[in-house]
Amino acid sequence: MSAGKLKSLDGPDDRLGSLDAYRGFVMICLAANGFGIAATAKNFPDSSLWQSLKFQFDHVPWVGCAFWDLIQPSFMFMVGVALPYSYAKREATGESFLRMLGHAAVRSLVLILLGLFLSTGSKHTMTNFTFVNVLTQIGLGYTFLFLLWSRSPGTQLSMLIAILAGYWAWFAMTPVVGSDFDFTKVGVPANWPLLTGFDAH
Repeated sequence: MSAGKLKSLDGPDDRLGSLDAYRGFVMICLAANGFGIAATAKNFPDSSLWQSLKFQFDHVPWVGCAFWDLIQPSFMFMVGVALPYSYAKREATGESFLRMLGHAAVRSLVLILLGLFLSTGSKHTMTNFTFVNVLTQIGLGYTFLFLLWSRSPGTQLSMLIAILAGYWAWFAMTPVVGSDFDFTKVGVPANWPLLTGFDAH
């Protein structure tokens, strides 16, 4: 949305309270490492309550989804909510589209480089080019998100459908390895629950 359609948040009293509250909740969960619920639940293997809580505060190994699996997507959600306000404010101050695009591109690059730096750490002698952490993933998508910012709802919906359909097709058309393939040679534990049929894609 443009500045004319979206009220920018100019001062501390105009902040989006719901987004601040959600960000604070997610950060508290991260800082407290899930409040130690998953670790504590190991001491109560026969308690259905503790085991239910443990499921929500740990990553699902392969199939399904729990609360803890939604922490990383939450950061992407918050970026998506905050971006329209940020660029509506910049547009209201007279910044050109190209200047805002440059700002978005630089921010994308910084996030990607920071994510790679943190992924590499001191354990690797060479740069660890992995793009699975939240910083690199936000960086990879940020400029594209900006390009969709001022587009019509129809265009945004069309892109959403195209992304979901393309992502599904990518998985659906990926060849499945043979039944005699040794997954342990590529780092998959021997007891890993392998899927069959279409789910194996």
